[in-house]
Amino acid sequence: MQGPSCHQQNSPMSARCINCNTLLIEQSQPRTEQYKKGARWVDARIYSGVCGFAGLLLGMFLFSREPIAIAIVAFIGSAIGRFIAYRKNKDL
Repeated sequence: MQGPSCHQQNSPMSARCINCNTLLIEQSQPRTEQYKKGARWVDARIYSGVCGFAGLLLGMFLFSREPIAIAIVAFIGSAIGRFIAYRKNKDL
C-alpha cells in the first residue's frame, strides 16, 4: 500500500506510512458523507465544550469578581475550540 501524500511503498500489514506517518487504514475504506458530517458535529461540540470550560476556569482564576469578563473568556475559549475542530476536520 502506498502512502497517500508521499507515495512511499509500505508493507501490506502496515497501519501507518513509514515516511509520512499517515494512517493507511483510513485510506482503504472511504468515509460516507453522513459519517463525515456526524464526525464534524461531534468534534465541534466536544472541542467547544472542553475549551469553553477551560476558558471558564481561566476566567474565574483571572477575574474572580467580574462575571462579564468570566463569560467573555469562556466564550473565547469555546470559539477557539470550534476553530480547533474546524482545522482538525478540514481534510475529513
